[in-house]
Amino acid sequence: MDIISGIHLYQHVLEPTRDNNILDLLLTSEENVINRVEIRAPISNSDHNAIFFSVVLNTGQYEDNSVKYAFHKTDFRKFRDGILEVDWEREFCNLSVIEMTERFNTFMMDKIKECVPLLKNSRNRRVPKWMTNAVKQLRRKKERMWKKYKMSGLYTDYEEYKVVRNIATQGYKVAIKSFETKLAKNVKNDPKSFYSYLNSSKQEKDGIKSLINAKKELIIDKELMCNMFNEFFNSVFTDENMDMRNVKLEENKKVDRKDYLYDLEITDQSVFAKLKKLKVNKAAGIDNISPKLLCELADVLVKPLTIIYKASIDTGLVHQSWKQANVIPIFKSGSKNQVSNYRPVSLTSVVCKVLESMIKDCIEQYLIKHDLIEITQHGFVKSKSCLTNLLEFFEYCANHLDTGSAVDAIYLDFQKAFDKVPHMRLLLKLDSLGVYVESCTIG
Repeated sequence: MDIISGIHLYQHVLEPTRDNNILDLLLTSEENVINRVEIRAPISNSDHNAIFFSVVLNTGQYEDNSVKYAFHKTDFRKFRDGILEVDWEREFCNLSVIEMTERFNTFMMDKIKECVPLLKNSRNRRVPKWMTNAVKQLRRKKERMWKKYKMSGLYTDYEEYKVVRNIATQGYKVAIKSFETKLAKNVKNDPKSFYSYLNSSKQEKDGIKSLINAKKELIIDKELMCNMFNEFFNSVFTDENMDMRNVKLEENKKVDRKDYLYDLEITDQSVFAKLKKLKVNKAAGIDNISPKLLCELADVLVKPLTIIYKASIDTGLVHQSWKQANVIPIFKSGSKNQVSNYRPVSLTSVVCKVLESMIKDCIEQYLIKHDLIEITQHGFVKSKSCLTNLLEFFEYCANHLDTGSAVDAIYLDFQKAFDKVPHMRLLLKLDSLGVYVESCTIG
């Protein structure tokens, strides 16, 4: 089995095929081409069980025909000049926040089409990222020496070709090793490049080839698979009982009513700081506004965005595009044919994420100021992490064991915890902590 794993083969038989032993193996060079392996009764007088399995034949890659833009090649000067030509206060005058956002999105989309070139699909002629100019020269020299030998047929020319070939091969190895070492060292700062190279090295690209529905049928139609994911992801959400509006949680006595968090201050400076901190390599949301644009053009986009954010906070309204997302199913573990083994990752509007981040910072500062976060809370708390939690737990256990005491640990995992958070009760909880929430304020 170590040899099989070492040569990158996948063994799909996981149940005994003769008595209690797995003696009959099913090996493939690609993991996802085999589905539904079943161990059945032996055929005829054989003492080995029969192995039944399905082979996925639709291994072709999904052709994404959507329009994609090369934001790293944007004409930022032309884009900036176009934004500066607009008087945003006059443009947004007497408009609702929904209309403001709609006009802003339309303007940005028009400028993207004008200033950002389309991303060319060069998959068939893509040059490996590790190939330097020196390696390209060696490859061209090797090709020239081969042509020379083919034309002359002389043994001396073949010997010269072999020398150049060996030098080029060694150059390839050195270039690949140097490139991979650089990627590995920079994985924390640039994980996208690391995993992009890793995925490009696979013979088979990741993808969902098929699913099994409730009737145990193999589904390969892409639209049907999308519907299956949609139904499953919707089914796990908590269907909140609206009667919770009439329930008031006990107020936290640590906070005086006069210290309640009633408002969120949004300034040009705070919006600008958030825009400049955006990770430019992240994907855009459904509005197609890339974080690369928002970061590079922060100085000229800060004005319209500040107006929109203030109006959104004042009215409690957001544009529909801020509520929509491109949902990607990410495989967790188990069988890749079961929708329950996937979790959804939502790519939402980056413009909306900036406002969400500002609201989060404001609430976090308020909770810290009034000492409303339990000292045992480590996740999502500044200067704390899983590591600090582990260190405290380790110290606690070590101290008790040193004194001869016993320590019992119970580990709990809430299934789909974030998906199942009841929003109405969350708002009531925030209100009880002194965060003024108009939609759930009672009395």
